[in-house]
Amino acid sequence: MNTQELFHLSKYVYQEAWMESQLAMAGSGQERLLEKMSADKSYMKGQGFILKFMVVMYLAIMIIFPIMTFSNIQIALSQGISETWVIFAGSMILASFLLMQILLLVSLSLMFSSGILTGEAFRWLATLPLEKKHMSKISIFAFFRGLDYQIYTMILVLPIGVAIGTQSILLTFCALILSVVNIILAFTVLVHVGEKVSNVLTNREANTKKNNLIRIGVIFGYAGGSLIIIMAIMLSIELIPQFFYPTIIPFDASMLNTYLGIIPFPLNGGYVLIQLFMQSTNLASTPLSSLEIVLIGTGFVILVLIIGISFRSALIKLERIGRYASNSFSGEQSSTKRENIEVQTVSPITAHFRKDKQMALRDIQAMTFIIIPLILSIFGGIFGMDYIIMSTFYIVFSILRTDGNGATIIASLPIVPREQAKAKLKWVFTVLPICTLIFTISASLFNIDDRSSVDSILIGLISLPIGPVLGTLLFEYKVRVFGKMKYRYSLEERNKDWIVIKWGIVILIGLVLHFIILMGMDELLSSQGTGGIAVYFLPIETICGILGYIIFNRMFPKPKIYD
Repeated sequence: MNTQELFHLSKYVYQEAWMESQLAMAGSGQERLLEKMSADKSYMKGQGFILKFMVVMYLAIMIIFPIMTFSNIQIALSQGISETWVIFAGSMILASFLLMQILLLVSLSLMFSSGILTGEAFRWLATLPLEKKHMSKISIFAFFRGLDYQIYTMILVLPIGVAIGTQSILLTFCALILSVVNIILAFTVLVHVGEKVSNVLTNREANTKKNNLIRIGVIFGYAGGSLIIIMAIMLSIELIPQFFYPTIIPFDASMLNTYLGIIPFPLNGGYVLIQLFMQSTNLASTPLSSLEIVLIGTGFVILVLIIGISFRSALIKLERIGRYASNSFSGEQSSTKRENIEVQTVSPITAHFRKDKQMALRDIQAMTFIIIPLILSIFGGIFGMDYIIMSTFYIVFSILRTDGNGATIIASLPIVPREQAKAKLKWVFTVLPICTLIFTISASLFNIDDRSSVDSILIGLISLPIGPVLGTLLFEYKVRVFGKMKYRYSLEERNKDWIVIKWGIVILIGLVLHFIILMGMDELLSSQGTGGIAVYFLPIETICGILGYIIFNRMFPKPKIYD
């Protein structure tokens, strides 16, 4: 088969790998995902396009980095800012740009990379008369198909930004070379990291605490890293002008500018572009010294060598995936014998809670929805954002979707709905107070709103019941509108009519509560202090808590025991 035919065949491998990654992300919601795929044949294709579009959009937004950097260099020099500081600031910004590009691509494409590196997408190719070298090419082509638009965007963003900011053909060509080097490095990192993640997530045999902790760490890095990188990009765009015009220049950067350029990544690329710009436009007061030229050149050569070696290693990994995945195909089934099985007796609530915990450890989506509230609370404390409403939504949504795969088994068991609901609310009363404590600690340390540490701690203690109370009421509302049956309430979604209106009411109430909590606390703190917040909020929290308790007992009454 020629290269064109192999590239066409890789489309089906890419689609299979994309489906594998989506099924891994769906976790306990795999049945719902398969139903959507059956109802709409183009559903998976649409999801893949949405992900690509989202990554391309964020990468395109980053074109502001080089444009603002080069325009601010000229303005800063004209206003008397030190030349060495301008070179240092510009190099750091462009170095951050190169690093953020790779981190953004890796974080948002990691699940696809881990999906294709499991090798499951290549098994059906064993039925075709293909040579091993053909399998190797197909694996590389399939991996490229998942990153094609992202790669094109990464290659073009920096040269276009440099062309707009400098209007120099030489600098644009240098930026193009750096973009190619950067995308090769991103490709390499994505292959190596994706392989590690696939090994962790597909380790279905072991269920030890160590493997569970590794799995949680991987999912935390995926969810938290994606959110942190996107927010860092947004904040960096706002902080670029301020970086060029510090109130007090903290140090003389001439020595740093001489030696930092030898660091291969990401500093070398930033210094290459900034120094070339300064020299080509005669903005530099002195030409580059021989030492600076040697160090910057050495750093670039080291970068190319490192990337060359690691890129070759990445290609070998992709070739092996396609070659050995098909060879490992076997129709034989292996059996596992387990001995010394011990059965522990626990309460029904503890059993439900443990079941949900084990499912969440293997469900990327559920674990992501549990981890994101913790991340939101950190950012809430640092930047003064409201985290309670979003965190409550995430937790309630995640705990009510963990029974998807076991619905048939659970329906056949003598389960008391009250005990099942208590196990679900145990997550609310565990995670949300932890979020409040994290918010309090981060707010006390960073003090973004000029509050004293004592005020931040007192506000955190007053806010401690808000999360569990709101979580309980939201849980009861969702069960009431989606799970109402003739004689009882079910935690599963049974009433799916008017779903848009039902969720619209929840979102509207959430927005109203968001403004009431955020603006109310700020107004009371400025006018009456923390004492005023306690006077108003504590009685409201108490009343809402009692109301939630009464509603819970009405919806899930205690089972009657007959003699």
